[in-house]
Amino acid sequence: MTHIISASPCLGKTTIYQLNKERTFDRDFNESRSTKGMTPRQKGFFWYAASDLINVQADTDVFSYIFVTDELELLEWLKRPNLYTKAHDLTVILPDNSDAQYMAEYKKRIIERSGIEWFNRVMIPKLEALDDLMKKFQEKGFDVRLTHSNQPYIEDVFKFTDDIILPKK
Repeated sequence: MTHIISASPCLGKTTIYQLNKERTFDRDFNESRSTKGMTPRQKGFFWYAASDLINVQADTDVFSYIFVTDELELLEWLKRPNLYTKAHDLTVILPDNSDAQYMAEYKKRIIERSGIEWFNRVMIPKLEALDDLMKKFQEKGFDVRLTHSNQPYIEDVFKFTDDIILPKK
C-alpha cells in the first residue's frame, strides 16, 4: 500500500526519492508557480485535480511512498473519500517552529538550495503561517510529525520500510 508523505521544502523528500526512484515518487507541482495568478476558486480546482492524480498514482501500489507538498487544500482533498480510489495513509511533516536553533539552520538550508528571492517570496509567508497550519492539520486529524534540531529530516521522524535507502549521516 502506498503511503503519502507531505513535507515542507528542504526536509529530504527529493534526496530520498533520488536514492529510491523505483520505490518512491516525488510529486512536485511547483505550486508557487503553478497557482500564480489563480483565484481561490481556480486554486481549489487545481488542488482537486492534483489530488486525483496523486490518488490514481497511489492506487497502483507501484510506489511505496509518494512525496507531496504541505499545501493544506491538497491534503484536504486527498483525505476526502472518493468513489474511485482507495484510502491511503498520509503523514504530514513540518519543521518545528518552536525550535529557534533548528529554524535558523532550516532557513539557511532553504536559502542555499533555492535562493533568497524564492525564500522571501514563498517561504516567509509559509513560515509565518506555520503554527496555524500545524494546528489546522492536527484539528483535521492528520498524522503530524515535526522535525527539529535532534531530528532534522523526514527519515528522522518517519519510519520507512527496510527496503528504502536513506541518506547517510
